[in-house]
Amino acid sequence: MKQAYMALQKTNLNRQPRAPYTWLPHLIILMTSVTLLIGFIALHYLEARLIAAKGENLALAAADIADKLDLLLFERYADIQILSRLPVFQGNDTQAKNDILDMFRQFYPMYQWLGVTDARGRILVSTDPGRVGQDRSDQEWFQHVRDRGELHVRDAQVSEDSGGVWAVGFSAPVMDRQGKFLGVISTRVGLPALEDIFARTIREFHPQQGSSDSIEYEFLTRDGDLIVDSILRQQGKVNLLHLALPSALFTGSAQPGYVEEQHLRRHVPVVTGYAQTEGYGTFTGLHWRILVRMDRSTILMPIRTVLRMLGLAGIVVVLPLLGVLLWITGRLRAEWRQSQEECARATAAESALQLRDRAIAASSNGIFITDPKQAGSPIIFANSAFERLTGYAVKDILGYTYRFLQGPDTDPKAFVEIRRALRENRECRVVMKNYGKDGSARWNDVMIAPIHSPMGEVTHFVGVLTDITDRKHAEEVLKRLRVQNEMILNSAGEGIYGMDRNGNTTFVNPTAAKMLGWEVHELLGRPIHKVAHHSKEDGSHYPEESCPILSSAREGGVHRAADEVFWRKDGRSFPVEYITNPIHEGGSIIGAVVTFTDITERKKAEEIRSRLLEQVISAQEEERGRIARELHDETGQSLTALLVGLKTLEAAHSLQEAKGLAESLRAVASVALHEVGRLAWGLRPSVLDDLGLLATLERYVAEYAESYALAVDLKTKGFGAARLPFFIETTLYRIIQEALTNIVKHAAAHSVRIIVEQDDASVQMLVEDDGAGFDVEAALRTPGTSKGLGLHGMQERATLLNGTVTIRSKPGQGTAIKVRIPLAKETHAEDSRRHCG
Repeated sequence: MKQAYMALQKTNLNRQPRAPYTWLPHLIILMTSVTLLIGFIALHYLEARLIAAKGENLALAAADIADKLDLLLFERYADIQILSRLPVFQGNDTQAKNDILDMFRQFYPMYQWLGVTDARGRILVSTDPGRVGQDRSDQEWFQHVRDRGELHVRDAQVSEDSGGVWAVGFSAPVMDRQGKFLGVISTRVGLPALEDIFARTIREFHPQQGSSDSIEYEFLTRDGDLIVDSILRQQGKVNLLHLALPSALFTGSAQPGYVEEQHLRRHVPVVTGYAQTEGYGTFTGLHWRILVRMDRSTILMPIRTVLRMLGLAGIVVVLPLLGVLLWITGRLRAEWRQSQEECARATAAESALQLRDRAIAASSNGIFITDPKQAGSPIIFANSAFERLTGYAVKDILGYTYRFLQGPDTDPKAFVEIRRALRENRECRVVMKNYGKDGSARWNDVMIAPIHSPMGEVTHFVGVLTDITDRKHAEEVLKRLRVQNEMILNSAGEGIYGMDRNGNTTFVNPTAAKMLGWEVHELLGRPIHKVAHHSKEDGSHYPEESCPILSSAREGGVHRAADEVFWRKDGRSFPVEYITNPIHEGGSIIGAVVTFTDITERKKAEEIRSRLLEQVISAQEEERGRIARELHDETGQSLTALLVGLKTLEAAHSLQEAKGLAESLRAVASVALHEVGRLAWGLRPSVLDDLGLLATLERYVAEYAESYALAVDLKTKGFGAARLPFFIETTLYRIIQEALTNIVKHAAAHSVRIIVEQDDASVQMLVEDDGAGFDVEAALRTPGTSKGLGLHGMQERATLLNGTVTIRSKPGQGTAIKVRIPLAKETHAEDSRRHCG
């Protein structure tokens, strides 16, 4: 229109009139008519463009809100995944779990509630202590996570966990390293916190009105249920899809846009911008419908006001000036062209400045500008985010240097670096602890850069202040957890190592490295199968495709084995028992962790037990044979003689003869009774049951010294009236029997010293001799000998009672055997009462 108008002016100016000024009335009428027509068309066009521009802005605001909601819900979606994988929730430390939940709620006030349940649905930990112990097994979110083992997102609704507030629920499973379901961690994000996004966005979108009261907004679920209403607060009571509201219908079937429609309640024309949340990243989103609307009359109010003012001005001023306008038009055209060019440049510059101001105002980082031409380079500008991060109003900090944020724990080196950068006109970036107006300390990432003029001169410095306190705290928590995990791994008694899907080691604890004969750094990154599991026990090749450890790292599954060997760096193998578990991340297997134990000693113990069992069975058979022979050769003969004598007694002719025979038979019976008693004593002396350990030892030692012509010194100490438990007495008696038997067979000793002592905690026994002595380690390594079996037999007997046997001996220096058996006070007292009663 402007080009047509200018062309018309140019044509009229260039035309040579035939009669001076005769054309002027016609021209005025024509121009007036054209002006009215153009004004009407321009009014209609401007209204349409203003409605379109405002509609597009409303659609952009709705889309911006949807994007922010998607990002915020995605962050909560990521939060629940991070929380569910924290090792603290796999343990039993309730206080640590409470601390983590409280920390999250403190850092993110939008969380209405956080809680953790056990595998049965009972709440173990909650930010609301009153809900601890309550049962949530009947809740749909718990059953979904438990049955499917996946994260569950519940659309907005009112629940008892959210305290009667509309909230979105996020729930995730808590699994241990074996993939066992331990419980559910669940959070509730309140809609009031999400609604704040509307308010902030609306304030940023509509600053020219002075307030955002003329804008209405609504949240709808995917199904059209109203969950946020800025005016009537009819959450949960209205379904706009059922009411066939065009903006609600268009939201689910198109890209963000706007539509002119009738207000359902006030029945006035409105312009409604709409958008829908689409999710973010791996979070598919809740597909909420976002509506932002303004009255059509409110949108057109500025232009109509201007038009009214222009109409009045036209009547009063424009008409009288039309004549003058014809005179000055030619003169102004050149100036108009120049002014248009300057206006375009000014408009572009103003738009750039406005864009910069909006960007700085909308930034979440604190931005400030300093003037290096003034002493100390004081602050001359700061945005609202700087106010929020420091607590200082802009008017209170203008003219001050950045040092006013310094506190007692601020690193002075950071300020030295900033001053040096200002002095050298260069960029710098430091991380430092600053203090707000309320005295609270916050960690900030501070970046300062120079601003150059077109001539290259540094005119100002711009600084960007980023609050990284939460990140610092999270790093400290992760560092503590990392140190704790390293301490656990380093102090573990079992060998533990991890590997990736290719079988390369990712971590190794010192115990594993020591058992394998390597240093920890030598094993990292190496294929562990080729290093320690390449061959079987017989030396044959162990293929990788047959290895259950590699199978666990690549295909999953838990594998156990107790019949394989690992190989040391020096080429020697050792038997191991191991368990391997896959490592999962994001639903994929990324490797495995292996825990193994060297079972060499267990194998040796099993071999010794087997030989001991064979020896015991052999000894039992030999003892049975000896008893059978003695019963046959001695007791049997005495009974036969007694039987023959009885027959002779029957044939006695006189009483005197019968008495003589009876006397002989009594002697025979006495001999038989003595033999039977001797055999019974050898099996188990009855005096041990009747009189206890001390009396039995005294009798046994006396007979032993007499039988083998040895000097035996027996001393006892600490024994009272109460007896030891019968199984301890029997064990000590058998160990002394074995020790004295070994002395007779192998020591060639002249004297033996025995000390038996009791205290409140244990009973100790020492058996020493001055015999030939022997190599203890060699005897224990060869358990097949009688001496080796005897020593292992003593150790086995003591071990069954949680006791110990210590053997000291060297060739030519005699032998000392020390036995210690712990006493349980209640067992001791009960057994004493049993013996005394």
